[in-house]
Amino acid sequence: MKKRSRLVKRVLSHTGRGIVWLLYLVFLLFYIGAMLAPVVPPTTTQIPAFLNLAFGVLLLAALVFLVFLALYRQWFLLGVHLLLLLFSWGYIRSYCPFNIGSPLTDVRDLRVMTYNVMEFREQDSLNKMPMVADMIRRYSPDLVCLQEGRLSENEGENRRKIRKLFNAEYPYIHSIAQNGLTVLSRYPIIHDESISYDSYRNGSHIYIIRISDDLELLLVNNHMESYSLGGGEKKRFKDYIQTPSIQNLPTQFMEVKRRLGPMLNQRSGAARKVRLDTERVQNKYQTEATIVLGDLNDTPMSYTYKQLRSTRRDAFMDTGFGIGVSYNEPPLAFRIDHLFYDGKLRAVGSKVPDARAYSDHNPLIVDFVIQK
Repeated sequence: MKKRSRLVKRVLSHTGRGIVWLLYLVFLLFYIGAMLAPVVPPTTTQIPAFLNLAFGVLLLAALVFLVFLALYRQWFLLGVHLLLLLFSWGYIRSYCPFNIGSPLTDVRDLRVMTYNVMEFREQDSLNKMPMVADMIRRYSPDLVCLQEGRLSENEGENRRKIRKLFNAEYPYIHSIAQNGLTVLSRYPIIHDESISYDSYRNGSHIYIIRISDDLELLLVNNHMESYSLGGGEKKRFKDYIQTPSIQNLPTQFMEVKRRLGPMLNQRSGAARKVRLDTERVQNKYQTEATIVLGDLNDTPMSYTYKQLRSTRRDAFMDTGFGIGVSYNEPPLAFRIDHLFYDGKLRAVGSKVPDARAYSDHNPLIVDFVIQK
């Protein structure tokens, strides 16, 4: 009996270790696949793009396996695991930066806000004015880039309403009812042009803004294609995340792929077009600084993010702390609103305030100093 008991324990022990190593192998495949998302176009394969959406879970699993390998003294695998984390450190920092003491500051030259305002749907109950206006005035940015910044479907009426709402604080305003892209500026807008690409209702627009005699800013406001999920679809996809089913996983994956895949492909092509047009305009006008921002509808581990960031710096990565969730739909909460910059600007502070009472997005606010 004792021999049989020891044999059973040995078999169970080996079986348990085998399951753990199998899980670790699956984790490695998923983690490496997610790291390929920024460089593999979704038109080639969408698998890395979907794994990228689960990067937070994969990062948590990486930390669990780190502890496990250390406790069981698997030194070789622990070394491999540490190399994997070291290699992906840039991805981890873009997903969840760890900057201490970089909030918004009064010692700044320029404050910029990007904000998807959900067509100003939330109204103040007393004066029936959009509550978003109060949020903007509270932080008093010098430049405001709105997505879904539309008060009317009619272009002329939309411009009149936007100017009536904001003209006291922002003398230079450009608004497009068709795609909802709106810019509020305290500085002259001396040039603007649309970026042409296929889109259902979204878009991108380029502006050149004269900040001073020594600084002209190339500004690109983007609202990349959203998934446009209905209420029932959001609930169903949330259920897939909260109560996963191994048995139904293939069916669920194919449903998600059919629904979200076309938008991934559209964003990848649009992002490449925006990058190329931004480079063209920058070369033509030789502006001293560039800011590319907006609701990209993609995470810091995505192909869209990589294309639009290009060689620029990520302002939240430079100054922010934590994930910086900008989309208020847990458990689908991600940072999908971004601001990239280069030239004579240096980000010195940022904030993603909780604004769920105003919109389904939080604004991203960044403070800059102008470098000589």
